[in-house]
Amino acid sequence: LAHEVGSGKTLTMLGAGFKLKELGMVHKPLYVVPSSLSAQFGQEIMKFFPTKKVFVTTKKDFVKARRKQFVSRIITGDYDAIVIGDSQFEKIPVSKERQMNYIEDKLNELREIKTHSENKYTVKEAEQSISGLEKQLEELQRFNRDSFIDFENLGIDFLFVDEAHHFKNIRPITGLGNVAGITNTTSKKNVDMEMKVRQIQEEHDFKNIVFATGTPVSNSISELYTMMNYIQPDILKRYQVDYFDSWVGAFGEIQNSMELAPTGDKYQPKKRFKKFVNLPELMKIYKETADIQTQDMLDLPVPEAHIIPIESELTENQKLYLEELVMRSDMVKCGTVDPSQDNMLKITGEARKLAIDMRLLDSSYSLADNHKLLQVVDNVERIYREGMENKATQMIFSDIGTPKKKDNGFDVYSEIKALLVDRGIPSKEIAFVHDANSDEKKNSLSRKVNAGEVRILLASTEKGGTGLNVQSKMKAVHHLDVPWRPSDIQQRNGRIIRQGNENKEVDIYHYITKGSFDNYLWATQENKLRYIKQIMTSKEPIRAAEDIDEQTMTASDFKALATGNPYLKYKMELENDL
Repeated sequence: LAHEVGSGKTLTMLGAGFKLKELGMVHKPLYVVPSSLSAQFGQEIMKFFPTKKVFVTTKKDFVKARRKQFVSRIITGDYDAIVIGDSQFEKIPVSKERQMNYIEDKLNELREIKTHSENKYTVKEAEQSISGLEKQLEELQRFNRDSFIDFENLGIDFLFVDEAHHFKNIRPITGLGNVAGITNTTSKKNVDMEMKVRQIQEEHDFKNIVFATGTPVSNSISELYTMMNYIQPDILKRYQVDYFDSWVGAFGEIQNSMELAPTGDKYQPKKRFKKFVNLPELMKIYKETADIQTQDMLDLPVPEAHIIPIESELTENQKLYLEELVMRSDMVKCGTVDPSQDNMLKITGEARKLAIDMRLLDSSYSLADNHKLLQVVDNVERIYREGMENKATQMIFSDIGTPKKKDNGFDVYSEIKALLVDRGIPSKEIAFVHDANSDEKKNSLSRKVNAGEVRILLASTEKGGTGLNVQSKMKAVHHLDVPWRPSDIQQRNGRIIRQGNENKEVDIYHYITKGSFDNYLWATQENKLRYIKQIMTSKEPIRAAEDIDEQTMTASDFKALATGNPYLKYKMELENDL
């Protein structure tokens, strides 16, 4: 279900699962949801399907002493639905045999690539992957664990996975070598998910798996392969694009091009997805098992959003610090500094902090050294006062400067709260998502926000972006920083542009410090979102599209940005060409 954020994927899955169970087509449907949302998911069921018998597992069920009891409840109980958090789901292993078969399969694919590859690099890489997998095999053979608990024995015959984009980090087996835009990390929970999905597919003729996510593509179009490979391996096989390399051959164009190194002074050869082609055919295959529902198709009863950019000028100290960063990027470029001491990533990180509050870099700065926080506080206070009558609520998003537990250093959240309290807003009406660190607390926080008892909520994308239902009285969202991925913005705004919001019109504020990184990042985001919208569309998709995976910022980009002089980058590129 590739349904727009906030279009009711949860209810779609529940309604379908209960119907299948009533018709006797499935016996034990299992719902895997993000751990932080399992209690909320259980509450949704009670609200809409109060008569159903449902088992919502909690962390307590996985304490060693209670695991046997938990497993026997699943095996013997006749439940209409079993709900489990993704981190608990991972703790139920598949059998040793299945794990060994899975690794053997992957090994065979890699050996195949190794024998047929002309490319030295690929052979070397395949050898590395092979030895890594062989190690895993050895460990498995030695490994001794709870033998009574295997996923296969639970009798699960239908799997629903909510917020499925959490499972897309899986490196495809490929002979293409190192290509920018293909993820090269594989996390354990993804391998675990793939094994369980395959087990259910084998027993049920490739059916009985449902993935749901509002953002199936978040950073590169190659992520589509991962999603297709989970759900429709049989269909990919039918079209002979079941191997990643054959999929890329049909839908991707990889180019070897000379790219500016991040230092900005020389070119280096780089392979990357330049564009994706034959998109209508790709989407036809995808749509055999994917239902795409976008905002324009659904016409949901959601509030109308006004996007309001708020710009601020750089202060003297911000300018000075930026100049220092430009000097540092020059040193990185000339190679006069050891990359472990200073590099473009570090400089970029500091530039992002600088745009929010200088005190994130050094506590000796003061509030007067930036304008952004006061602009946020002014707007929040104004909307707070205007919305007194119907208790309008607001959310402030920032992934930078989140509350720290240990040191009593500066953090953006506490500062904003202190400034608001100074202006007479009661402290109990301001909350941080980070403080709600258990399911019970999270649920009670959602209730308070929806009732208007808590009127200002501060959150990061990770903790407050997905699945948090606090929209009832939400009047405004404030973006303090720019997240990296376009999907993060969709998820953030999905908290307010959502069904069940009693406001007809809402405001979304973007705070931009001029001459800093903010403009560049917002522009990048817009580009990426445009591509995703062109593919995930109800109309016939375009024939070809550039890939959206972004390169790292080069020193020349940085300099052109920080000095506000676009010709600088142009000059560097001309010099390099010459």
